[in-house]
Amino acid sequence: MTGSKICFAGQLKQQNINIPIIHCIIHQEALSGKVVKLSTAMETVTKIINLIKGGQKFLNHRKFQLFLHEHNAVHTDIPLHYPVRWLSATKFLEIFFAIKKEIFLFLQEMNNSKFQEYISLLEDITFLSELAFITDITNQLRLLNSFIFFPSCQILFEEHGSNCNFKEHISFTNCLIEEFDTRFTCFEKLRTELSLFENPLTAPIEEQHLDLQNELCDLHTDISLKTIKETGADFYKILSESSYPKLRNFGLRIYSMFGSTYLCENFIFEK
Repeated sequence: MTGSKICFAGQLKQQNINIPIIHCIIHQEALSGKVVKLSTAMETVTKIINLIKGGQKFLNHRKFQLFLHEHNAVHTDIPLHYPVRWLSATKFLEIFFAIKKEIFLFLQEMNNSKFQEYISLLEDITFLSELAFITDITNQLRLLNSFIFFPSCQILFEEHGSNCNFKEHISFTNCLIEEFDTRFTCFEKLRTELSLFENPLTAPIEEQHLDLQNELCDLHTDISLKTIKETGADFYKILSESSYPKLRNFGLRIYSMFGSTYLCENFIFEK
């Protein structure tokens, strides 16, 4: 389909028909399983909770639970987090973020000088912004983990131990990553065109190809189109072929990246 010579894409290029060629479209979150370095916010919230309930601080922990209950917090406790188990960070951070106001009030009520630094941080928007970000990013990593855990490999390793030499497949994994990187570079190159395709009434004219700028100027001043709610392919279907031939052709060209033969035929015959 996308070969350079005998396939469909190659035949189009030989006829000087320039259309974007996309190999495949899959969820981008499935492409990367790299663990990011957790932020200082993660270290800080871990220290706060360890001060409240870690070690021999049973009495503090009990007071904390009662405090959350009395304030009708969405959670009445928070688990300890251990840095070596980064996947547990998701639940830990989500609970901390949800009850951060109650934690702030509890630290104030404790009236302990060693809590003062953390009380100040819980009022600091920079710290809270980092906390919100790391809470969301660890949740995404948890979702990614379901894609990269290799459950079948794990089962085989548990059955046969070191006899399983999965290192032999590292080169395959590296090639796969390089292939994804190569194939998805086209999305960045098409950013401007895809933005125009989605909503030509708001796309900056000066950023578009010169061949389309005149029709875009007319389009932006066309009063009859101001109330149109359609976007994407549906918008191009209602454009007049006599008034906007280049824009309609552009819409069909982009639409062909995603549609089947049936969809392309509908685009041509529907007006």
